[in-house]
Amino acid sequence: MKPILVPTDFSRCAQNAIDYAVKIAKKTKAEIIILHAEKLIAEHAEVSEATVFASTSKEIHERMERVIKHQQFIHDDFPELQLRYEIKIGFAVDAIITTAKENNAGMIVMGTQGATDLSKYLLGSNTAKVINKSTVPVLAVPQSAKFLGFAKIVFADDLHEMDDYSVFDTLVEIALMFNSKIDIVTVHKSESDMLNYYELFEKVDIDKVFRNAKIPFEFHKVIHRDIAQGIHDFVKENHAYLLVTMPEKHGFIELLFNNSITRKLVFHNDTAVLTLPNKK
Repeated sequence: MKPILVPTDFSRCAQNAIDYAVKIAKKTKAEIIILHAEKLIAEHAEVSEATVFASTSKEIHERMERVIKHQQFIHDDFPELQLRYEIKIGFAVDAIITTAKENNAGMIVMGTQGATDLSKYLLGSNTAKVINKSTVPVLAVPQSAKFLGFAKIVFADDLHEMDDYSVFDTLVEIALMFNSKIDIVTVHKSESDMLNYYELFEKVDIDKVFRNAKIPFEFHKVIHRDIAQGIHDFVKENHAYLLVTMPEKHGFIELLFNNSITRKLVFHNDTAVLTLPNKK
């Protein structure tokens, strides 16, 4: 796997995301890049941000080194683990997107944590902003999530046609490394909306991705008045360890990211969510 980028603000939430990344890297042999972005504002006009950064740089480097040592200590049974860090001045989201491109990252792993005002938190969430801008998969890891592998994966799809199936490369690699079974689920509000269910699957031909890779999979249709709730329930009922989505304009996945249920799913749940970029 290509390098895994993990942004950190030194919080427990970010530490859990790093732990997820390390356990994925243990299987995939990927390098991990830990990124910290520092937005500095000089207190006086005559003092540049670079000068301010220089005065705090030592402290930041020491904190990053402690993060690295913590992971190496916990995973001392993985001597080949490749860990390094980068520190950048600037806004977190911009730094994350830029660093991912500079290092040809295969995935971005970010922590999420809940908030009382979910709508306010979602709008201010760096994770949500990165998901919207990223051209590589983003794994959102809730602070309460515990890594149990990815034996059971739910892929929520609205069966839109695609021109580029390479977006599934990361998912396929994870599924192969963790011996996963993938449940492909689509949700509609009524049976009448599902009359062409099998025709759609045949038209999209999404099953060839997993069949060619010899990954066990199964199609599921779910009827629920609330599409996001239907997916949420399916994930819970099937004890899935990972939910995979592909944000698509005008599709039901777009509804997920505008629905309070999905805010709970991404920010208040214990299931990690992997979003695949839409390259159509």
